[in-house]
Amino acid sequence: MVPREARTSEILVAAKAQVDEFYRQHKHLPAALPDNWIDAFEQPLVWQLEPRAHGGTSYTIMSLGYDRRRSGDDLCARGTTGTLARLKSALARIDLEQTLATTLHARRPTLVEGVGQVRALRCD
Repeated sequence: MVPREARTSEILVAAKAQVDEFYRQHKHLPAALPDNWIDAFEQPLVWQLEPRAHGGTSYTIMSLGYDRRRSGDDLCARGTTGTLARLKSALARIDLEQTLATTLHARRPTLVEGVGQVRALRCD
């Protein structure tokens, strides 16, 4: 685990929550992320949209990591729109929220929790 990956994973989870809330309020995904959304490496987050074959849209919020290029160290938060997608997203979110529960309760995660959080967001 590279230093700042744990903080980047927290940033990605928060960004995903904001995108999901935007979708709930506006019934569509944003065309782009705000320019000031950056990872812990001070790089802008990458935003990708992909239409799904059975309706809805998948999205990815990505941090390119320390090396600033697409590689095995990238971290991603993913989501989808549409009924089946919302169910899958909810199940994934439950697992991720359990991993992040310590962060949300103003306690720094342990090393093991931080590693688990980063693994859960690897793009591979």
